Amino acid sequence: MKRIGTVVIGLGGIALISLFALNCKKKAGGPKAGAPRAVSPNGIAYPTGFKDWKVIGLSHREDNKTLRYILGNDVAVEAARSGKTNPWPDGAILGKVVWKQKTNDKWARAIGPGKLVHAEFMVKDAKKFASTGGWGYARWLGNEQKVFIKALPGAKKFTGKLCMNCHLPVKDNDYVFTRPASFPGSQKGVGPVPNGITIPMNYKDMRPLAVSRRLDNKTLRYILGNDIAVEAARSGKTNPWPKGSILAKMVWKEKSHPKWAKAIEPAKFVHAEFMIKDAKKYASTGGWGYARWKGLGQKPYAKRFNKEKKFSGKECMTCHLPVKGRDYVFTHAVNLP
Repeated sequence: MKRIGTVVIGLGGIALISLFALNCKKKAGGPKAGAPRAVSPNGIAYPTGFKDWKVIGLSHREDNKTLRYILGNDVAVEAARSGKTNPWPDGAILGKVVWKQKTNDKWARAIGPGKLVHAEFMVKDAKKFASTGGWGYARWLGNEQKVFIKALPGAKKFTGKLCMNCHLPVKDNDYVFTRPASFPGSQKGVGPVPNGITIPMNYKDMRPLAVSRRLDNKTLRYILGNDIAVEAARSGKTNPWPKGSILAKMVWKEKSHPKWAKAIEPAKFVHAEFMIKDAKKYASTGGWGYARWKGLGQKPYAKRFNKEKKFSGKECMTCHLPVKGRDYVFTHAVNLP
């Protein structure tokens, strides 16, 4: 499983929202919601509920023009956040969703997910999968989620060795291309922005919504949402978004992966920014409250719009005027298995 996933949700002014939100609606030919997927030939079953796992990383592969994000189960996330990933502990599962890239129709220099390519997983069990470097590999293809069965030449069935061979360049990193992205620490003691919005606590544990890359300022972004926002996105009820929705964007400067030159991964953390929906409270800024905290130190953003006495969010809203008809959000529904 090569590398991690990608994001854009811009908050006005300096960083335009280019959120590519997830939509779980079944497309024609795809499996029914909750329908079982075939088990991989090496015995790995499709991990249920992985769509709600926490983010570990993101990436953009320029060679095959795909965006992807990497999620992890609780074992994997705890290992990633504590730096104990070489080796990864038994029980860790890394899940990657891959889409063909697509240019945002309102932001030509922003790319987000298009057609779903596949969902794939690495399952760590050093003893059980000793013949494939301690990892079990599995993949399900496209909207139909057809199990991947390609085997090495001469092999009777898929065992994962085909995948392991691709991971040999990172054998010294426990066969994993993914290097967990950096995240700010605790939000305890972080001050509010001038419009009174306080930073959402533990926002990195919100559920995943989307990924993107901005080509103009060379950044990767990951979009998360609180429960209200995720349920709205997955049911297609986002115009308008319901009151109480919180869209969170984490932004990193990008860099090339040292073992995969055409793969772009996160580098320095730039900022975390938020859109909070309350049509009445934030009527002067299109029904959304905007806020941003800069760097790993989480410094409140306070740039004022024109002659305002303090930051109000109008600078951000102005950047979102091109999508006023979409409730001020640069959102494109993305297919998710």
